[in-house]
Amino acid sequence: MAYQFVRIETYCPKPMPVPHSDDQFNSTEQVFLEAERDPRYSQHVPDPEPPVPIIGFGSIPVSELRKLHDSHRAKIRETVTKPDGTTYQRGLKSDFPTLYTEIHSHPMTAAEYKAASREEKARIHQWAKLALSDFAKRMPKDVKFAAVLHLDEGHVHFHILAVNITDPKMSANKLHVGKIAAEDWRRSNGRAETLTGLPKPEPVARPNKPKKPKPSKTPATQKKRDAAHAAAVAEWEAECERIDAENTAALDAWETENNAHLRKLRKDRKGKTGDVEAYEAALVIFQDRYYEAVGRRCGLLRNGPGTERLPTKQYHARKKQARAIADQEDAMRAAAARQGAERAQIIADANAITGEKAALNHLEGELDAMAETLTEREFEVSQQETALRAVEESLKQQKTAQARIQQAQNQRAMELEEQETGLIRREEAIKEKEAEFTEAVGAIADLVEQLETGEIREEDGRLTFTRIPRFLQRTSRTPPDQRSPVQRLVGRFVGLIRRAVKAVGGGPEVDNNEPEARPEP
Repeated sequence: MAYQFVRIETYCPKPMPVPHSDDQFNSTEQVFLEAERDPRYSQHVPDPEPPVPIIGFGSIPVSELRKLHDSHRAKIRETVTKPDGTTYQRGLKSDFPTLYTEIHSHPMTAAEYKAASREEKARIHQWAKLALSDFAKRMPKDVKFAAVLHLDEGHVHFHILAVNITDPKMSANKLHVGKIAAEDWRRSNGRAETLTGLPKPEPVARPNKPKKPKPSKTPATQKKRDAAHAAAVAEWEAECERIDAENTAALDAWETENNAHLRKLRKDRKGKTGDVEAYEAALVIFQDRYYEAVGRRCGLLRNGPGTERLPTKQYHARKKQARAIADQEDAMRAAAARQGAERAQIIADANAITGEKAALNHLEGELDAMAETLTEREFEVSQQETALRAVEESLKQQKTAQARIQQAQNQRAMELEEQETGLIRREEAIKEKEAEFTEAVGAIADLVEQLETGEIREEDGRLTFTRIPRFLQRTSRTPPDQRSPVQRLVGRFVGLIRRAVKAVGGGPEVDNNEPEARPEP
């Protein structure tokens, strides 16, 4: 399995039979306890291991979610109207679904994960983080959920269990995209036409059981009556067995005939009902959205090889290409994050410089105040000779200090001016890098689109493009030793496309790292 796998389902407290299984039943208790690896519900796992809780995005422990689910469900009361118009209160029906679940599975097996390198395990952690983040974004506000990772079955997978806690009936169907779409269709178009089966045969009633005879005063008569009653009961039991066998046979024959009848009606109907089509279309959209948010970023394919009936070689080439594209996108996101960090540092430096300017202005104000105070003191001590000499000496020292401060202020002002000039130049350089990065992303997206639509082909050992982005044309005219990191990165991506096309289409290997471009129109 190298493609995405996510399945959604809802459950109720009443054990419900699993489709295509005669002895397996699912319920809210079974789902909660199986997620926690309770021995009663883990018999399908040869060597059960404790689940690994996935914390983040508002998740809570499974045990806490189970208590929350059970306590809230027990408090819910709904009003039921009788045929005569009277009403009464009751709890939710046992078959009303109140637990929503999702299973996310990864192509890596549990055994491969345990033996994997730290880098490969980090990919699994990133996949789980993206999937859980996407779930939190899709769900309505205040939905409570838990998530656990299982490493004791075939593939690495994790379960998300959610409770629609703010809904008056805790309806899990209101979280299921397929059931929401089907209900919207019924609300707009009415209920879909249902198939009518053959009338069920009425069972033959059993005869009444023989009554016990009245007691007799004489033992001989009593013995005769008891014997006659025992014979009548034995005959009655035999008749009941015969009637039960006939009823069972009639019911079995009806089920066989009715199933054939319903199959013919479904075949003659030539299509699915509107609500079923809406249900399935919503799930397709759900899978497409999940692919863009999680699968594509983790190097997973949207569909398996059986959907398109791809040859094995072509399917493996597509898997390799998907992983390469995911790695390339991760590298670009990392580069964008680094540029964002640099910009944030520049802004922080500018804010620090602004703060230093404010501190210098405050210092100048203090110096002005000190000068005024000194002037007043000079006037006061002018009448005292001894004091005047001391004040004059103090004034000389303060003037010297003020001169040093003024010199420091002038030096700092020059440094601030140089820093502001440097900031302007760095901002201009960042804008140029951002523009170049945006154009490079557009070029890569264009090339990926051509690759997916088959517009990129190999002819005589060279790649031919239906259209070549302007970014690649300018890159091809730039000497290799003068190319920017982004230009070299896009050049490597072109090489990756060349190897992908050769892996799919075959042909001689050509060692050419230069992007092939036609002149600008």
